[in-house]
Amino acid sequence: MAEKILKPKGPSIDIIKSETYEWLGKKADEQGKSLRRFLNDLLDMVVEREEFLAQVFPDLKKIGFTDGHLYIKDDKRSEVATIGLDEKGFVFCQLCKKIDCPHTLYSMAMIEVTRLAPLRMKK
Repeated sequence: MAEKILKPKGPSIDIIKSETYEWLGKKADEQGKSLRRFLNDLLDMVVEREEFLAQVFPDLKKIGFTDGHLYIKDDKRSEVATIGLDEKGFVFCQLCKKIDCPHTLYSMAMIEVTRLAPLRMKK
């Protein structure tokens, strides 16, 4: 069973929704880890992902996520790529008009990729 996070003395502040806490606890148990170890490993991977992306895509940077679309600044092209889903549900770059450009590859590493919405395709 996953360990419980100790609550601080004084007013209680919930930082994790109960259903999220339960899901995390189950995942930790599945991996034979304490919840603390599981969360630390998860956060370490987030940091490593950011460092990896900075090395592999030095000219790209996520600048926002609004209305189900990722916005990625491309310093090399001095433009912003809008990433969403095409009519078939594939991750699509409106700047390059492709599903397989550096912007879509970069966006696949973003947490927000699961929340992408369809783009309004210009004919």
